[in-house]
Amino acid sequence: MASDLMDFFIPFKRIMRFYESELSKELTGEEYSYGQWPYIFMIGRHEGSSIKDLCVTCGLDKGNSTRMISKLIESGHVENRSDRSRVYSLYLTETGWAAYERASKMLSDLCDKLFVNLTDEEKETMRSSLAKICLTLDEDYIY
Repeated sequence: MASDLMDFFIPFKRIMRFYESELSKELTGEEYSYGQWPYIFMIGRHEGSSIKDLCVTCGLDKGNSTRMISKLIESGHVENRSDRSRVYSLYLTETGWAAYERASKMLSDLCDKLFVNLTDEEKETMRSSLAKICLTLDEDYIY
């Protein structure tokens, strides 16, 4: 049974290493890092989100997220439009939107490269299966 479980674990690990490696190479010299990219992407898709919202959506650590968001605000990629202290309503700036578009294109290209041998039906099955796994994570994992 353990080897069957490794049939799931190893591919997920390899996929994440592929994305991390390729995106890190592409982002060399940018004002934002691979670690900040998910925040740019999620804020672009969910403008007005709080840090807590992003943590739940992405399964990210709140302390690390606060540091990453602070760096993105300092670099001018993100702005907090909340009028209350310690409360965030996050939006991308013009610079943030340019980063979002570039990183989204890179991610799309990487997905095309990685999934080249899958049919559209297989991609949809994978997307559906991963969505179900994320629902389980949302029920069982405290962010």
